[in-house]
Amino acid sequence: MKWRFLNLSEELLSALAEVADVVGFTLCEDGFPVTVERCDKGLQVVYTADGVTIRYSQKAEFFRAVGRLADTFDSRENVVEVPAYSDLCVMYEVSANAVQTADTVKQNIRHLALMGYTSMMLYVEDCYEVEGYPYFGYMRGRYTKAELKEFDAYAARFGIELIPCIQVLAHLLQAMRWSAHRKMHDCEDILLVDEPETYKLIEAMFATVSECFTSRRINVGMDEAWMLGCGKYFKKHGYVERTEILKTHLNKVMEIVRVHGFSPMMWSDMYFSAAFDHNDYYYAAEELENPHMPADVLAIAPPEMSLVYWDYGNFYPIVNKMAKLHREFPNTIWFAGGATKWAGYAPMNQFSLWCSREQLRACRDNGIDKIIVTVWGSNGSECAVMSVLPTLQMYAEDCYADRNDDEWCAARFATCCDGVYEDFLVLDEINFTPGNEAPGAGSRNPSKYLLHQDVLMGLFDKHVDPDTYPAHFAATVDKLRAAGERNPRWAYMFEMLASLADVLVVKTTVGIDLKAAYDSGDRAAMTRIAEEVLPEILRRLDSFFEVFRDHWERENRIIGYEVLDIRFGGLRQRIQSAIHRIRRYLDGAVASLPELEEERLFFDGRKEGGRNLNIGTGRWGPLVSGSHMDGV
Repeated sequence: MKWRFLNLSEELLSALAEVADVVGFTLCEDGFPVTVERCDKGLQVVYTADGVTIRYSQKAEFFRAVGRLADTFDSRENVVEVPAYSDLCVMYEVSANAVQTADTVKQNIRHLALMGYTSMMLYVEDCYEVEGYPYFGYMRGRYTKAELKEFDAYAARFGIELIPCIQVLAHLLQAMRWSAHRKMHDCEDILLVDEPETYKLIEAMFATVSECFTSRRINVGMDEAWMLGCGKYFKKHGYVERTEILKTHLNKVMEIVRVHGFSPMMWSDMYFSAAFDHNDYYYAAEELENPHMPADVLAIAPPEMSLVYWDYGNFYPIVNKMAKLHREFPNTIWFAGGATKWAGYAPMNQFSLWCSREQLRACRDNGIDKIIVTVWGSNGSECAVMSVLPTLQMYAEDCYADRNDDEWCAARFATCCDGVYEDFLVLDEINFTPGNEAPGAGSRNPSKYLLHQDVLMGLFDKHVDPDTYPAHFAATVDKLRAAGERNPRWAYMFEMLASLADVLVVKTTVGIDLKAAYDSGDRAAMTRIAEEVLPEILRRLDSFFEVFRDHWERENRIIGYEVLDIRFGGLRQRIQSAIHRIRRYLDGAVASLPELEEERLFFDGRKEGGRNLNIGTGRWGPLVSGSHMDGV
C-alpha cells in the first residue's frame, strides 16, 4: 500500500513512519491521497471518489484510524468508531527482574498506538533513579531520569500518556533489603508509617516522577500491605488499627501529591481489607450475600484519590458485585484486568480473553469506563512480554469496535502486530496438559514446575500422567515451530517455548521412571537413565538455555537475567548430581538413595488424584526443594 498524507504535521508524519513496517504501507508522493482532519469525538475513515479522509479527536485515535485504513483499503468500507472507555491503558511491570530495554518500551508504544490505547504505565517499584538514594534500585537495572524523559516524549509522539506507577507503602522488598533504608522499614516489604525518613524518600520519589513525566496522573500503589503496622511500627506505637495507620499514611502522602500537582490513583484492596477485616480482597463478593462498604471506610479515601479495582481471574458474578461495591465510593473508579504472563514461561491468553470479556461486560453494566490491562512479571518474568499482545488487542476492540470475538480480533491483530492471532494462542498450549485443556486456568503452569522440579525428589510426580504428558509436549513442539514459521517477526517467542517443550518430552517422566526402577530393583533401567536419559535432558536443556537467553536479550536488560542463570545452573547441576548419585548406588559405594526412598505425595495436599492433575504455583523456590532456599 502506498499512501500520501495531506494536512499532516511533521510530528505525526515522523511517528507514522515508525509504524509503517508493522502495518505494511509506504509513504510516498505518488501514493493514494489521505486527507487528515480533526473531529469532535472518536475516529472516522471515509472514502470518497478522490481518496480517503481520516478524522480523529485524540492523537491516539489517529494511529488507530491508520490501522483501520489498512483494514479497509481493499474493500473501501467506511469506518466510524467512538470509544466506550474514557481511558484505555496498559500497565507493564518492569520490577520483577525484567526491566524492558528502551527498544522494547518503544515497540510496545507503537503497537499500543495502532490499537488505540490512550495511556501506558510503567510499574517500577524501585527500578528508577531517585536522587540522593543510591541504593534505591541498586543493581536492579533501574531507569535513569534521562531514560524516563525519553520514554515520556516518545509516547507523547503517538498520543499515549505515560503515567508513572510507583509504590509508596508496600512492595518495596528489594529496596528495603539495604541497610541504608533501615530507618524507613517497618517489616517485610512495607515502609514505616509516621517515620520522617519515610516521607523524605517518598518526596524524593515524587521529585523524580514530577521531573520526568509530563502526565499529572500517578498510580501510587499502596496495595497488599497486609502486615502494615506489625513490625517496627508496633514496637514504637503499640497496637493501632490498620485502618488508622492507612489513614495517617494517606494524609501524609496526599500532602506530597498536592505539592507536586498530581491527580493520584491507588489499588483499592486495602480498603476492602479494612471494611471486612479480611485479607482476601474478594471475600465480601464471594462470601456475603448483599455486602456494602462501611461508612467509616468510605470516608478514608481522599476525594482526589481514584481507586483501581484489580481482578485477574474472577468472572461476571464476582466482578459485578465488586464493581457495585466500588461504586459506593464517591471517588473515580478504574478497573484493572490482566494479560496473564506472570505464572511461568508461557502466556495464558486464552484464559485472559475468556475471563476479561466477562469482566469488561460487568464494567459496562456498572458504568466503569476507565480500563487498565496489567502485564505483570512476578517471580522471574520468564514469559515474553510481547506474547500477550492478543489480550491487549481484545481490550482495544471491545473499547472501539464494540466487538471482542476472536474472528474480529484476529483481523485487527494482523494489522496492529503483524502476527497471526490464532498462532499466538498456541503459545498457551504448552500448559494445556490433560486436565487443563484450553482455555486453561490463570495459574496452572506445568511447564514451569516440571522444568524446575528436582529429578531425584519428584515433588510433582504425583501430578503427572506418564501416559499422556510426553505426547502432549511432543505435539506442542511441532505446533510451536510451525507457528513460528508463520510469524517471522515473533519467531523467537515460539522457538523459546518449543525448545522448552522439547526438554519436557523427556524430563516430565524421568523422576517417575527412576523411582519405579529403584523400587523394583531394576538396575538396568537405572543405568539407562543415568547413562542415556539424563545426559539427553542436559543436551536439550543447553539448547533451551541458549534460545531463552536470546529471547531475554531481545526484550530486557541483562541485569536480572542472573537470577535465571542461577536457576538454570542449579537445574543442570542437580541433574549432574543425580547421575553421580545413581552411579554411586549402582557401584555399591552407597547402600541406598534416600531421595528415592521417600514416598511421593501430592504437592497441594490432596489425598487422591483426579482428572485435573494440574496445579498452580509460580514461585521457583518451593518448586525445587522441600528445604529452605533462602536461609532459615
